[in-house]
Amino acid sequence: MSKKIDVAVNFTGNSPVFAPMCAFTCGMGLYAYMRRLPFIPSQPLKENEAIVMEIIDLEGDKLGKGLSDYCFIATPDILAQMKAKKCLENGTDENCLESIKLTDARTLSDIESALGGSVLNHPQAMASLYYHDRIPQ
Repeated sequence: MSKKIDVAVNFTGNSPVFAPMCAFTCGMGLYAYMRRLPFIPSQPLKENEAIVMEIIDLEGDKLGKGLSDYCFIATPDILAQMKAKKCLENGTDENCLESIKLTDARTLSDIESALGGSVLNHPQAMASLYYHDRIPQ
């Protein structure tokens, strides 16, 4: 059986797809620094190829696409971006999402409470929403 890697896939268009480089906690959330596929880890990282995403615990509910464990929301959070760069200094680990603790993540109900409704009915949230999937390595 082939090894699979965790990825974040754009919810509305199934593209782009991002793979994790590192995962970390910051403030009240759990985050991943993700790099657009395809990439080769030895290639230098360009600014437009990476993004910080907050990991959102789905608490076993499915958004209609992807796995039912968690999803991702791209974030411009400056503090999380600074911490992502520090995390990257420790090296990349494409398997970092295998060891995350979802107890460190905000839940989908936390996000929807802040939005005042379903994330699927919020255009700005939908634009930055990614579902969790696994693809062959």
